Amino acid sequence: LVEFYAPWCGHCKALKPKYIEAAKKLMQNDPPVRIAAVNADEEGNKELASKFGVTGFPSLKIFKDGGSTVLDYDGPRETEGIVKQVLASQGPTWTEVTEKDAVERYRGAGKRVALFVGKEPREASKAFAAFKEAAAKLSGDVSMLACFNEQVAKDYGMAAPSVSVFTEYKAEGARH
Repeated sequence: LVEFYAPWCGHCKALKPKYIEAAKKLMQNDPPVRIAAVNADEEGNKELASKFGVTGFPSLKIFKDGGSTVLDYDGPRETEGIVKQVLASQGPTWTEVTEKDAVERYRGAGKRVALFVGKEPREASKAFAAFKEAAAKLSGDVSMLACFNEQVAKDYGMAAPSVSVFTEYKAEGARH
């Protein structure tokens, strides 16, 4: 998480002690999690702020996948809320599976599952790039699975590239 701030901004001044306390708590995590703050009003940082679409202060951005995915942070602005949100955003945004049994384990966990099936080379796939972007935005709400095994695609009646979403409605006992 990176906060882009301006020293003269009243909202930034109000957030500062909460953000500092969140940073201290996150550094006690095992492993430590770092958050940062950038004075976007400083001449040397204006281009950086512009690159990430900062138009107001404070602007908080979540950087994932080595910085290749940047999301607007729209979570709480209190210490505990920031800590919880940052910890929830850690880890992979999607998981690769290679067989139907793995997909079924995720489905059996009672969460919504989005299964992307694609073809190699995955790096050249615009559909896979869009899936990864969606996975970063939905992280935590949906188990995002990617599979490049043609047999798994056939098992679910899917053709690459495509996505199927599986949801279990416990009240009705139906499985989709």
